[in-house]
Amino acid sequence: MWLYLFIALGLFCSALRIPIMLGKIGINSTRVSLARLDKKQYYCIQNFFVQKNGASIDYVIISRYGIFVIKMSTQKGIIEGTEHSDTWTQQVLKRKRRFANPVKQCKIQAKAIRKLLQTNKIPVIPIVVFGMSAQLKIKVNTHVILANNLLNIIYRYDQEVLTSSEMEKIIKEFNGYTSQKNIRKTRIYNVKDILEERKRLVDADICPKCGNKLVIREGKGRKYKSCSKYPKCKFRHGL
Repeated sequence: MWLYLFIALGLFCSALRIPIMLGKIGINSTRVSLARLDKKQYYCIQNFFVQKNGASIDYVIISRYGIFVIKMSTQKGIIEGTEHSDTWTQQVLKRKRRFANPVKQCKIQAKAIRKLLQTNKIPVIPIVVFGMSAQLKIKVNTHVILANNLLNIIYRYDQEVLTSSEMEKIIKEFNGYTSQKNIRKTRIYNVKDILEERKRLVDADICPKCGNKLVIREGKGRKYKSCSKYPKCKFRHGL
């Protein structure tokens, strides 16, 4: 009997690891997919820095058909959310947790790219990509997809908006921003947007770091807001 219990426990633990494995497969399949793009028409920059805190855009794809801003998400399980909600919900088995809306984050990054371009004539397309372990139950207008559908979305855009020389100029400019000399300059472009979004979430008692509820605490004679999931999340904001 004990043998059967150990076998059942082993199978259960393996089942719990399957979503993690699928998430990694999703990330790796994205890299493989992007590597299949025609190098003459698509140029990929990974980890393009745009924020003061050192965060970066996962992938920027410069093409003759526009510029794609790709944000990867490793969240697994059932994903629920809308275009304009502050947070989305993730459910794995019976456990639910909230996390920051990835669409809003991706749009902020796309806005930073538009500021770098200094023109609205070139389409900048935000895309949020989840791993294969995610089950999307969302209502959005922005592209939010599973990893295996990424190339299909990119290939939808087939109207040329840039010449080869214009594309090369943007590539050269963006590669210059990724150098250590210019990285500080590049990061400041969307600081204002980041701070405004952070203030809005704090005012709504939502933790901008993890998406959980903020609560008012008091320490050393001062009141402040901090995450209800402390000490797991150590976000705090003075009042």
